[in-house]
Amino acid sequence: MLLKDRISDFMKDSGLDAVFVQKNENCYYISRFTGSDSFLFLTKDADYLLTDSRYTEQAKQEAVGFEVINHAGKLPSVIAELAQKHKVKRIGVESPFSYSAYLSFSAVMDNVEFKVCALDNIRQIKTHEELKCIAEACRISDEGFKKTIPYIKPGVTEWELMAVLESSMLLEGSEGKSFDTIVASGYRGAYRR
Repeated sequence: MLLKDRISDFMKDSGLDAVFVQKNENCYYISRFTGSDSFLFLTKDADYLLTDSRYTEQAKQEAVGFEVINHAGKLPSVIAELAQKHKVKRIGVESPFSYSAYLSFSAVMDNVEFKVCALDNIRQIKTHEELKCIAEACRISDEGFKKTIPYIKPGVTEWELMAVLESSMLLEGSEGKSFDTIVASGYRGAYRR
């Protein structure tokens, strides 16, 4: 099943007219946009990527099939315009959706209901392509660790090992870290440095 169909089914099953996506990992997963400061507004009829002026050109290249909009620091107002354009009455928002965000959105959309939804669930079932990417990530991690093993010896700090491991994975083709690298041993195993 295509991602667009999974999102459409998710919205239908959740009783939503639109979804506001704010988590970086979900923005990337859905749009393939690699920049920061991005949000998605997805309706039954259209897909929007909202970012600031630093990233509009990059977004237009990477987020194929999305209309890219410069929110110019006025995100709630832009979402309100899009909600009105698509006659949206119920928007799904990801957790955490802060109270201050809720207040700023509801101030310009008093006729719209916001519902916290588990959009992360659409990433649970992996496609064949995703499984290939996971296998490649595992290969990169394994090779990075194999190249780090010769450096593990007395006197080498956890910080130095972390640097070797991370650079080895980058040289193997990693796009970056998914989370902070943890290298711990000995009596300082609970310390970051």
